[in-house]
Amino acid sequence: LGEVERSRIPALAATLERAVAGCAPCDVELVGLGAFPKPAIARVVWVGVRVGEPLRVLAAQVQAALADLGFELDPRPFHPHVTIGRLRAGGRHSALAKALAEADAEWIGAMRVSGVTLFESTLSPTGATYTALARVPLCGEVGASLA
Repeated sequence: LGEVERSRIPALAATLERAVAGCAPCDVELVGLGAFPKPAIARVVWVGVRVGEPLRVLAAQVQAALADLGFELDPRPFHPHVTIGRLRAGGRHSALAKALAEADAEWIGAMRVSGVTLFESTLSPTGATYTALARVPLCGEVGASLA
C-alpha cells in the first residue's frame, strides 16, 4: 500500500473486515521456489502459492475494497507467495539461481489461510521488521480449498 498515515489504519482495518466477510478459512498448496526480481539477482526468495478460485476471489475483494479507499492497485499480476528470505543487493547468486530452477515445480506442502493481516514493514540496513497492525479472521463456512 505504500506509506499510510496511522490515522487511516482503523478505517483500513474495518474495510478489510467488510471485504472478507463470508470468506472461509481454507488450505493452499505451496509449490515451487522462486525469487524477485529474478533468481540470478535475487532480493527476495519465496515459496509459491497455487492460485485457486477462492484465493483469487479473496484477493479481488480486498483489492476492490482498497481501491474504494483511494489506494492505487498494483498493475502487476496477482502472484501470491510466502517470503522465506531476503538478500542484500549487489550480488549475483548463480548457485541460488540453479537451486531455485531445480525446485521450480516441486510440491512443498500446504498451509491454512485463516485470516488477512495488515503489516507495516520497516526496512533498515539490518533487514526488514514486520509489525501486524490489524488482523481480520476469515469466519465464513469452513471447507473450501484455495488450491
